[in-house]
Amino acid sequence: MLLLRIKVCIIFLHFLSVSKAEDADETRLKNFVFSKYDAEVRPVLAKNDTVRVKFGISLHQIIEVDFRNQIVKSSVWFRQAWNNPFLRWNSSQFGGINALNVDPSKVWKPDLFLYNNVDDSDDGALDRFKTKIVVRSDGSVKGMAPKIVSSSCKFDVTYFPFDKQICRMKFGLMDL
Repeated sequence: MLLLRIKVCIIFLHFLSVSKAEDADETRLKNFVFSKYDAEVRPVLAKNDTVRVKFGISLHQIIEVDFRNQIVKSSVWFRQAWNNPFLRWNSSQFGGINALNVDPSKVWKPDLFLYNNVDDSDDGALDRFKTKIVVRSDGSVKGMAPKIVSSSCKFDVTYFPFDKQICRMKFGLMDL
């Protein structure tokens, strides 16, 4: 029984030391990556380069349909992915860490908007999410976030109740 307790203590101490080592590597990595990084700078090496953003949306639930005001309220998940050459590192120099989960305020995000947004309390911007963003050692960045959106939709109820409605959400960049 005493031998078992000693083994358990040794294993516990081993895990404790491993987690402290991982914490030290992650702290070093965050300092390395973010010490001179500016989240307001567009992630391109040359000013004429473009940032290609992959954008996706998944409908989770239609919450409300307001035929009179022609509004659809939906629960959706947004997915955005891009590459940031300023957020790269060699994982072998940081204990093999290949990815970081970071606060979204720490990284550049595209200025995407829901153009047909009709929610008075929200301007339709998609860059203010609170969910963590995953940054990988190769510079790939991915953000996923849930959001409730209210968008305009032109309903045609000519053949109600046998009608079919198509509601589009229009997304784009903020005009400068």
